[in-house]
Amino acid sequence: MYQMSLRAKVAAVGGTAILAIGLLPLATGVAAAGATVVPITGGTAIQSNTARVGGSGAWTTLTGPTIHEGSIGEWPVGEKITLGLPANFEWNTARVTAPAVTSCDKESSAIVYSGSGATITILARSGPSALSVCTVSFGTLLQVRPISNSLAAGAGGAVALTFVDPALPMPGVFPGGAGPISMAQSPLPTPTPTPTPTPTPGPSGPPIVTPASGGTGIASNTAVTGGSGAWTTLTGPTIIEGSIGAWAVGERISLVLPANFQWNQTRLVPPTVSGCDKTVTTIAYSGNDGLSVTLVARTGPSQLSVCTISFGQLLQVRPLNSASSAGAGGAIALTFVNPSLPMPGVFPGGAGQVTMVTSEPPASPLTLTITSPTMNNNAINWGEGINITTTGSPGTVYQVQVSPTDPASGTPAWETLTDSSAVVRNFTIGSSGTSTVTPPYTPIRNFWYRTVAGTTNSNIVRITVRQTIAVRPQNTSTQTISRGTTTTFTATVRPARPELQKAVVAFELYRRSGSSWVLDRTTRVTIDSNGVASWAWVASTSGSFYVRAQATPTPVNSNSFWSPSQFYTVN
Repeated sequence: MYQMSLRAKVAAVGGTAILAIGLLPLATGVAAAGATVVPITGGTAIQSNTARVGGSGAWTTLTGPTIHEGSIGEWPVGEKITLGLPANFEWNTARVTAPAVTSCDKESSAIVYSGSGATITILARSGPSALSVCTVSFGTLLQVRPISNSLAAGAGGAVALTFVDPALPMPGVFPGGAGPISMAQSPLPTPTPTPTPTPTPGPSGPPIVTPASGGTGIASNTAVTGGSGAWTTLTGPTIIEGSIGAWAVGERISLVLPANFQWNQTRLVPPTVSGCDKTVTTIAYSGNDGLSVTLVARTGPSQLSVCTISFGQLLQVRPLNSASSAGAGGAIALTFVNPSLPMPGVFPGGAGQVTMVTSEPPASPLTLTITSPTMNNNAINWGEGINITTTGSPGTVYQVQVSPTDPASGTPAWETLTDSSAVVRNFTIGSSGTSTVTPPYTPIRNFWYRTVAGTTNSNIVRITVRQTIAVRPQNTSTQTISRGTTTTFTATVRPARPELQKAVVAFELYRRSGSSWVLDRTTRVTIDSNGVASWAWVASTSGSFYVRAQATPTPVNSNSFWSPSQFYTVN
């Protein structure tokens, strides 16, 4: 969810700034300060023969962790909780079911994996629930396995547990993590003697390469800078050994991209090796443009013949910059490094071509529409997402900008939406002529919005964010109390962020006079740093009364709806 972090930006509305969406790292670890964790079990002494490389690849199921919020409302909507594995371990990314969230007014997203991290996002619950501390229970959802069966690659450690609050600038790290996982060396199997095959010499000669295809004419609007950042999938290359045994164990084969291109470094599955007594390691990357695989001895018997390495559709590339002056492409360099030889071998012609072509500029105006299932007069409740949709020419690359001040005032402070690394988010209009920011964007305050492609601007749309209020006690029927009784009403208001002006809650007391209800008094209380305001009512006179409360408007948020009325009979 692209949650803005506007700490210290609300007041700075006089100039243009870059606005990060997503989760910025938290400095103080506030969200983790009071949380408690029941750690993971079942992950210690995982056998090395279950590793993906050099083992069966079997998954080990973990139990837990269970994470308890430290205090009510400590985790806001948009909070991200990440479990990070130590080196040489990987998650089963097929396990995406959301963990159970109990006892509070929130729920969890599905599990999302990125590298060694498994992340959930705290969401608002669609139905009513008790207002208490949240408990997130993973149960037996998570599975892990070692990547390599070599202890040198990593024998385990603590599962790092981090919290990222969309309102704060640094991630919070919970000391001790979420529990340990570790790998133990499995007993070696008793070797079975096999006959030594008689090598059959093949014709000596250079390797034969079927170049990678699909990389020519990549559109510049897929670049990281000035484009959508979309990946292009290559097919191949396929590399055939020139003669039996020409490639030694430890041989490293490298593919290097031309300037201004990068590999998708999440693509780690090793290519297939057939026809010989070798296999390869996981793909390793060097910088943006280099990748390599290393030949190792196959653990099982195989035909003694020339090796064929097939990359299939494992590799993905994209341009770094849409400007052709940064580099328009060229050949993928293909080199071989034999550990027993002093110089690398370069195969003439490389492993194929990648090239970039300039995309067409926008050919029509841009139209911006913003919708939400619950929107009323362009107002939404805090915690709800909005669909930001742009209509224009297919292929147009654009950005979304927001301003906290009215552009009609002549001093708008347009800020461009960015990702969690402060890189500008680029979006591309599809073949249908429309593009919608996904997932829906969840603002925490009132903004004006527009879409920008080069020098072309869309229309401007204003969306206001209504505060929410929850008052306790909350009774379902009239309560009877005695004169002199003190009842304390506690209102919890959202949003309640350090960078936003504090809301003021209006508590209203009505008394019955004949057949009418008459306002007896109004008490205004400013919320504290936790978003809570309290008022103690002393029932000094007999009669019928009711109490309700509302978060009044602030310079950056609309008023809340009135809370349900609480009725009392005073004897």
